[in-house]
Amino acid sequence: MPDSLDVRRSRAVGVLADPAAALALLSGEHAPRPSKRAELVLTLTDGNLSGDPVARNATTGRAVIEQAVREWCGRTDTHLTVLPVLDLAGHDATDAYRPKGATVRRADLVAQRCVFPHCTRAATSGDHDHVVPYDHDDPASGGPSCDCNIAPLCRHHHQLKTHAGWGYSVLDTGLWLWSDPHGQQFLCDRVGTTDVTPARPCRQRE
Repeated sequence: MPDSLDVRRSRAVGVLADPAAALALLSGEHAPRPSKRAELVLTLTDGNLSGDPVARNATTGRAVIEQAVREWCGRTDTHLTVLPVLDLAGHDATDAYRPKGATVRRADLVAQRCVFPHCTRAATSGDHDHVVPYDHDDPASGGPSCDCNIAPLCRHHHQLKTHAGWGYSVLDTGLWLWSDPHGQQFLCDRVGTTDVTPARPCRQRE
């Protein structure tokens, strides 16, 4: 059974978007093997289920419009990997120190970056910290390796949290409250950092 018109059109768009494939087609040769890799994250929300989906290129950290997604899927010089749908509201837990892969991926997608105040390093570039420290002697007593206790931190800020008196807690999904050794407090989310240090009362002179 021959391919439908829509299928043939999509293949034609892919060829036109890929000069190397077009040249191979005209010369009667096979298209070259993919030489590029890109990871596209397709985000579906209540707001865009009825309209165009919004994608994000996890390789560059930039948003991608719907038409660009179609063109990427039609290219033959780029290797695309299709991953299972991931529910960001999901929750996985394990008694092991290393969290499950789905937990790590959700943490990266929710935070987008290192969750330390004012840090802009990509979430995927660092470590995955246990907000409440993992108890290696008795894993069941606290510090679980689960979605509500894992957050991405770059290596430098992971060290500050572990050895320099910084601490933080999870207020909600994607919302962290930090305290530094001097009592300052910072509220962090995927948008940025807000200083929420309580104002100290002025001392009156006698």
